[in-house]
Amino acid sequence: FPVTIIKPMTTPARAVFEKLYAEMGLTTNDAAWLVFLSGWNGALERVSSQLRDNFATPFGADTVDSFAAYVKGISE
Repeated sequence: FPVTIIKPMTTPARAVFEKLYAEMGLTTNDAAWLVFLSGWNGALERVSSQLRDNFATPFGADTVDSFAAYVKGISE
């Protein structure tokens, strides 16, 4: 039987990780990936909360909620 290797879907976090660490031989199977994702998701959560807290007045709550939901949605 021929074996087909399926490459995982490239996500924003995976693309950044590979750009930063692929030359060092690190892959998403390494522990570094989990540490990276923790920081990635934490940063997205922070941006989401900052959007809601600080930008509702100039842009309106609905618009800010949409941006915050989008930013939070690219977490992994």
